[in-house]
Amino acid sequence: MKLFNLDLHISVISDVKHIFSKIYPNIEIINWSISGHNWVLNEQIDNVDIINENTWQNIDENMINKFNERYDDFLRQFDGFIVTHTPIFCLLFEKYKKPIFMVNSCRYEQPYCWKDEVKQWNLLNEKLLHLWNSKLLIPISNNKADQHYFKLGTTINSIHIPSLCTYTHSKYNPNKNKIILIGNNYCNHNILMEYVNLPNIICKEQALTPGYTWNEFYSYKGVIIFPYEVSTMTIFELYSANVPMFFPSKKLLKEMILNNYINFNGPYAKNKYPEHLDDALGTNWIDYWINKADYYDDDNMKYITFFDNANDLNEKLNKCNFNEISTKMYEWNKIRKHKIYDKWKTLIDSNLNDSETNNIAIVAIASRGSIYDSLINVYWIPFIKYVNKNYSNVKIYLIFGSNIDITPFECIKDNIMVCNTKDSLIPGILNKTIKSFEILLKENYDYIMRTNLSTFIVVDNLLKILKSFDKTNVYAGYIGYHYDTIFIAGCGFILSSDNVKYIVKNKNKLNILEPDDVAIGQLIKNRQEAPRFDIINHSYFLESEQLNQLCEQIKNNSHYHSRIKNHNRGVDIQVFKYCLRYFYKI
Repeated sequence: MKLFNLDLHISVISDVKHIFSKIYPNIEIINWSISGHNWVLNEQIDNVDIINENTWQNIDENMINKFNERYDDFLRQFDGFIVTHTPIFCLLFEKYKKPIFMVNSCRYEQPYCWKDEVKQWNLLNEKLLHLWNSKLLIPISNNKADQHYFKLGTTINSIHIPSLCTYTHSKYNPNKNKIILIGNNYCNHNILMEYVNLPNIICKEQALTPGYTWNEFYSYKGVIIFPYEVSTMTIFELYSANVPMFFPSKKLLKEMILNNYINFNGPYAKNKYPEHLDDALGTNWIDYWINKADYYDDDNMKYITFFDNANDLNEKLNKCNFNEISTKMYEWNKIRKHKIYDKWKTLIDSNLNDSETNNIAIVAIASRGSIYDSLINVYWIPFIKYVNKNYSNVKIYLIFGSNIDITPFECIKDNIMVCNTKDSLIPGILNKTIKSFEILLKENYDYIMRTNLSTFIVVDNLLKILKSFDKTNVYAGYIGYHYDTIFIAGCGFILSSDNVKYIVKNKNKLNILEPDDVAIGQLIKNRQEAPRFDIINHSYFLESEQLNQLCEQIKNNSHYHSRIKNHNRGVDIQVFKYCLRYFYKI
């Protein structure tokens, strides 16, 4: 499999290539780089016709057409494309109708923000939205600020995957007592001198000569950064190398921006821009960007130290245990790296057809009664018929106890399983679950999903999430808590076949006095979280606009199941009908 990339920022694509090489080394990435920073990785700028380092800022529809004409035969050979910097390059590959992985690392609308070309900017928004609606655009944002801004501009939800930047192959190895300060080129000189004059601080320009190596950079005790951006690849590089970092607090940074002590790049557009972007580009832009900056994101970058002024910094430097901070960063970076790899693997598996098909049985605990019969007739019967027709690798079973009359459901008799146990809540549900597992172990299923009648399932999202799992030791779904027990909620837990065998083999160890999902959670300890979307607790019928918004949330967040159980069970029927139309056109 081959992917192509034309790039303006050598570090962003280098990070993506490095991650791909670790996850799927057989995927080849051909990269033409027109980045002005190729020297950082000792690479040359590629010679590209039509769109290159000198012309790209004039990109328009005519230039895109000429580029396609010039390189059409070459571009057709690829299975997909990677766009890193900048998203306008997505339009170079639109005609090929193949997956486009777009890594949004900076203001997405470049170059139009610099040229007051609002018409072209709006056209870019429309084109990107069309690609996304066509399921060709796979949008990733490497920082939360640009993730929010991209959604504000295009309405597109991108997934946040921070850059890792382990392509440096270098780690923190302090053998110098000095602390580097970064900010000399874009900060007020007089203000900066308050910090430069502190003991053991040296400006980067004095410490490192042009052409320095990462090993030289990381040999200093720590780094103080006055940031000019919400996110930079240098910050990612330093963080993954476990280098202790010091940043101005939000309060201090905002004061410096307001007083023009620092040239901070939040908005790139200074004059004209689409009106719907006013929150990010208008008079309140400082809070919008600063509050989402990478270095203030403790979910991603833990153990950064913040200071309110020069005296505060000096005091914190004197008390700082640099090696302890670096060790904590090292341990967190192992978790962080795993999360980033998992997210990328999920995206690759979901959008490049190089993975084998997973076979899954969906078993729904069923019973009879007014609401249950309605759910079966309104939702489950049409849903089962649809799946039987459209998914050869998915089989649904409604699981009844032996004391239940199932004759009203003869039309789906091949999807009904009657277990030799009586219907009851406890231990009936657990018994039916185990009996169904025993029967299904005779079939060749990679996974089994256990659910109930009040759960709506999005099959495509379910199949996508399966591709992110290993073939063994899977116990996944919405995590619940019952006293001291952590378990996967029974409305939609997924088990790999080896765990199904383990449960059946150890069924006598299950506590039949506990709810079924709790009992299984007491037996299996290795859990994976896969969020669900709840539509619950409504007493009154919902408006069409509300229903559409709920379905949009399920779709946009790739939820594979939704628990639908309201105070007014008539609302359940309304929601199931709407979801069937929305997701399956039935």
